[in-house]
Amino acid sequence: VIAKQGKRPSEAVVSTQSTGKFFKMLFARMHGRGCTDASEFCGACENNARRFFMARSMLHTIPCCLQDVIEQALEGAAYFRDAYSAEMEDAESYLREAFADQPALIAQAEAAAAAAREQIECVSSVYNDNKSSCA
Repeated sequence: VIAKQGKRPSEAVVSTQSTGKFFKMLFARMHGRGCTDASEFCGACENNARRFFMARSMLHTIPCCLQDVIEQALEGAAYFRDAYSAEMEDAESYLREAFADQPALIAQAEAAAAAAREQIECVSSVYNDNKSSCA
């Protein structure tokens, strides 16, 4: 992977260290003020993350190596969504039919999906508002 990205092993170590330091600082600043579990990012954790990026913004930028990984993951997710949307719709239709006699289960699945979408939107918003200007 390192050779594919055109980086020498020493550059990969620096990239890993800067990403690790970034996450350590981010999670240290996110914890508290109502944020005790980052899996529920919207609300207190989101606000704390925004404060982290606003404080001394030059020190709190997403490392370019991490931003590259995030962007590749987003591109992969978009490709998957676009390439397999018909199959996902078929699967949803099949599951709705298979569990038609269990409306409470369907409602529970819909609520879980909506909650996941909400969390993704909050994380995406903080990320999009704080991208680094990587060259």
